Amino acid sequence: MNPLHAYSFETTGVAIIKNAISREQVAAARTAVETNWADKKVPWKFPVLHLGRVFWELMTHPVLLELSHQFAGENFRMDHAFGVSSNGAPPQLHGGPQSSQYSCFYFPLSHGQRRGLAGQLNFGFTLYGQTPETGGFCYIPGSHKSVDPRAGQEVLAEIYNHKFNHHSIVVPTLEPGDMLLFTE
Repeated sequence: MNPLHAYSFETTGVAIIKNAISREQVAAARTAVETNWADKKVPWKFPVLHLGRVFWELMTHPVLLELSHQFAGENFRMDHAFGVSSNGAPPQLHGGPQSSQYSCFYFPLSHGQRRGLAGQLNFGFTLYGQTPETGGFCYIPGSHKSVDPRAGQEVLAEIYNHKFNHHSIVVPTLEPGDMLLFTE
């Protein structure tokens, strides 16, 4: 990870690696999803590993493995592998209630001489782009360092009154092929 990405991740909880995967990988993944959900009613979260080899390639992407080691420590594990669609997703921040059972907050982890920075990392590969106008993934910079124990759904309701256009909420522009790293 270059110093700009590392600084962004450490301060905001999010890093975007532009053009992390090839156009061919994007096309193969899109085709696999569209073939399996031909009716275009893709569920909000859905399994992907059985859909094609491309998803295994993404899960073992060298940058993903390097960043997992760098930020979660030497003994990281892969816990989930599923697709996420904005199609029918409930309005939420950070995955909604019970998304990570508080394993997600920023805290130093000791690994001998190495230190990790997060208890949980999430990686996403953008197959279809998004803009602030179209919506999709959003976050509050630095929220992973908060001591507020409320889940994202509660914060969205109680602090931001369900207004995704609040100036504190960032909806980044993502292009197909971009990798997104964030602490959930």
